[in-house]
Amino acid sequence: MTRSFSIITKINLVILVVLAVAAGFIFYQVMKQENQHTEEMLIKEAQSIFGQIQAVRHWNAGFGGVYAYKKAGMKPNPYLYQTRPAPDSPRTIEPEITDSNGRKLILINPALMTRGIAEGSKNDQQISYYLTSLNPINPNNAPDDFDKKALRTFEAGKTDVFKAYQNGGEPYFRYIAPLETKAACLTCHGFQGYKVGDVRGSISITIPMKAEQAHAEGNQITLIGYGIALYLLIAITLTLTIRRLVSNPMEKIIIFSNGLEIESEELLEQNGANDELGMLSHSLAAT
Repeated sequence: MTRSFSIITKINLVILVVLAVAAGFIFYQVMKQENQHTEEMLIKEAQSIFGQIQAVRHWNAGFGGVYAYKKAGMKPNPYLYQTRPAPDSPRTIEPEITDSNGRKLILINPALMTRGIAEGSKNDQQISYYLTSLNPINPNNAPDDFDKKALRTFEAGKTDVFKAYQNGGEPYFRYIAPLETKAACLTCHGFQGYKVGDVRGSISITIPMKAEQAHAEGNQITLIGYGIALYLLIAITLTLTIRRLVSNPMEKIIIFSNGLEIESEELLEQNGANDELGMLSHSLAAT
């Protein structure tokens, strides 16, 4: 027959189980905080990128676009020929001009500048972004499903949308924020019916998060290692302490009580202990 656990062993097991549950809860909360911290870092990075893009676009739009000498393979933005301040007004910008020396210049508007910078960013930093809108002039800026949902929430007043996802087995973080119509924007977009303050579109940013995820997982593994070591230390210390202070004295009391005819107090030697078990031992010996 299997020997049943003693009360001391049961109490010890209960304490260890409670400690394990508490440790598991703490681990869960810490890991949750670590994931939230990683997400907050990515959001701040995306917001910083968005702010820099916005600053460059506003600078460009403040000049009504900037002209650059046309190089081999460069073409003016063909969609600028469609733009105008109002539906029935003439176009106020020229996508391509010729200087007094006969050299061709093309207009680099905010959209064209954004695409050019985005190509460099994707090649150098693997961070990609693009313009999109529910009412794009350039069909290449048509939104995907994620963009559409985000753009509709922007019209309802939301300021940004983000998500983490997997693509080809690699983790990515996607962030999208709205582009608000400014007075300078109406030079090109006025014919679409926009007014100052309207959400004209958005910038969608994609950031690879493999490094951030690896860092978070490393921190979690380290935390789990320290947690397991601490739990084992507490468990071993608790078990040995209970055995020395409770189990061993109790075994002596049981042995003595099972053989009272021996009348030997040596079995109850407590080394002068004055705790409850010591008092019980001396009482039994006296009896």
